[in-house]
Amino acid sequence: MNNKLHDRIKKDYEGGLYSRNYDYKTESNVYGQNTLKELRADYASGAQKFREDLRNGHVRRWHTFPLLRLTNRLLGGRMQETIDFIRGYKDEAKKPR
Repeated sequence: MNNKLHDRIKKDYEGGLYSRNYDYKTESNVYGQNTLKELRADYASGAQKFREDLRNGHVRRWHTFPLLRLTNRLLGGRMQETIDFIRGYKDEAKKPR
């Protein structure tokens, strides 16, 4: 599971997905308009991935999420897209079916 996440992040990084200016001070920082759109896209991607995983019967648990949040803070918000993706995934999983 973590290898797949790593591979996806590496592919996205090499494709230039994380090339914007990162100047977050905290996770709860107020986002600008363009960044808010990106936040929603990452969150929506996570929710969509959960629905796909649910259909395929391979739902993830994300036990490493607290560690990833800590790492994001230590890196100054450079993992925010991953955090938003996982939040979307986890929030979608909490919805009643």
